Amino acid sequence: MLVEILRFVPRRALTGLIGRAARTRVPRRLRGAVYGAFARRVGADLSEADRPLGDYATFQDFFARRLRDGIRPIATDAVVSPVDATVVSAGTVERGRLVQVKGLTYALADLLGGADEAAAYLDGRYATFYLHPRDYHRIHAPIDGRIIASRHVPGGLFPVNPEACAKVPALFATNERLVTTIEGDVGRVAVVKVAALGVGTVRAFYDDAAWEGAGTRRYDPAPSIRRGDELATFLMGSTVVLVAERRVGLRDFAAGTPVRLGEAMGEARAAETDSAKDVASAGR
Repeated sequence: MLVEILRFVPRRALTGLIGRAARTRVPRRLRGAVYGAFARRVGADLSEADRPLGDYATFQDFFARRLRDGIRPIATDAVVSPVDATVVSAGTVERGRLVQVKGLTYALADLLGGADEAAAYLDGRYATFYLHPRDYHRIHAPIDGRIIASRHVPGGLFPVNPEACAKVPALFATNERLVTTIEGDVGRVAVVKVAALGVGTVRAFYDDAAWEGAGTRRYDPAPSIRRGDELATFLMGSTVVLVAERRVGLRDFAAGTPVRLGEAMGEARAAETDSAKDVASAGR
């Protein structure tokens, strides 16, 4: 019912109001009570926060808080989870489509903003992560590599909760989003940050202007990044879709699986090209 009602609500204006409220300075004497009440409500673990609650001047600062150093070990020689989240769907990109929820699919080209952008990932693998309000909300690099491009795709601001996923066709390709493309020895991945109702901004740590305007920004020289490095953050919370080339060893995960930042999601080693495999096979 909520989704049907929201179709007639000025969602961008509502998101703007939520954003302004989240950026309003909270008196220091109230911060512990306000943030503590929110944490108890959603089940957030405040012992993992990098600072005392009184140091977060606004709710937005608190929501996008960093973790204490070393609290999320980053797996070595692996493709790692870029977030703390719950897996919504995962699998193979079949005929250029991804599963949103059971029985509902959408086009990879629509998600990434064009067929050319999607071409590298045909027959590749993907995983969709929902960041619950209790989760840590920064997004990290899943592989070592270079950030070769960033694409801001304007769109709507529907919620991304389970009800909306089941009722809004192509939800993740409808909402506004930021696509970060990383090229590494193991292959190429796209990390798609999907905005939502109440989440009108994504901050990219590698490029302050990545969320401005529309279209693709290509980087030369391309900045290097290592798995586990901070990539971006939601100013509030939403969904991340990780799409990987076929040669990237991304494993499958069942819907509903909780994952943590840095957890191994597949083997990360320089993959042989198909032609190299053919040569090796011929020599046996």
